[in-house]
Amino acid sequence: MRSDELRDWIGSEKPEYLVIPSAIELKFSDDKEMEEIKKEKEFSGKLIIGQIAGIIPFKGQDLLINAFHIIAQKHNNIELWIVGYSRNVDYYNSLIRQVKDLNIADKVRFISYPDYIGNIFRTIDIQVHASRFDSLPNSILEGMSVGKPLIASSVGGIPDVVSHGHTGLLFDKNDLEALTNCMEQVIGDPDLRMRLGQAAQERFEERYSPVFLTKQLEGAITKISNTH
Repeated sequence: MRSDELRDWIGSEKPEYLVIPSAIELKFSDDKEMEEIKKEKEFSGKLIIGQIAGIIPFKGQDLLINAFHIIAQKHNNIELWIVGYSRNVDYYNSLIRQVKDLNIADKVRFISYPDYIGNIFRTIDIQVHASRFDSLPNSILEGMSVGKPLIASSVGGIPDVVSHGHTGLLFDKNDLEALTNCMEQVIGDPDLRMRLGQAAQERFEERYSPVFLTKQLEGAITKISNTH
C-alpha cells in the first residue's frame, strides 16, 4: 500500500521499492494498578477485550462498542477497554454518550495509558481493531508479539499480516454482524483463542521481529551498495 502511494507521488514506475515495517518490541514496567486489575480478572474469570488505537472516527471504536453491546447481552463476564488518546474531542464525547445510552457504562473503560503499553497487552485477553481505513497499525503487531488473539477489519495492509482463521479473524469494514460473529466465536472458544494467539506470535517471530527486520534492512543495504 505504501509502495503504491510512493509511486503515485513520485510519478514513476522505474524506482524499486522495499517496504520494511518498523520493528516492534514491547516494553513492560511494574504497575500496581494493572497488577490489581489482573488479580481481579483472574478471580472473576473476566475476559477483557481491547482496542488500542487513537480515538478518532476512522478507527471504528463506535462500531466495536455496538458489537460489544450485542455480545454483552449473552456474556456477563466480559469487559471492553478503549485504550488511546483522543484525537477528536467530539468523537470521544460521542463514544461516552453511546456507552451511556446503551447502558453498558459499567462494562466499558476508556483508558489513556501513560506508561508502557506492554502493560495493557499483558492484561487484555482479546484484541479487536475495527478500523474503517488504515495501513498497518503498530498495535496489531504489538498484540501478535505477545500472542494475543486478534479480530480486525480487512483494510489496508492488515490482510497481508493477518491470515483469516489462522493468525486472527478478519471482517469487512463497517460490517457489524460480521464483527459480532467473530467476537462471539473468540469469546466462546478458549481453544480458538489459544490457537490464534500462538499462530499470531509465531507469524510475528518469523516476519516482524526486530531480529528479522534488521536482517531485511541489512540485506537491502547490501543489495543497493552492490548495484549502485
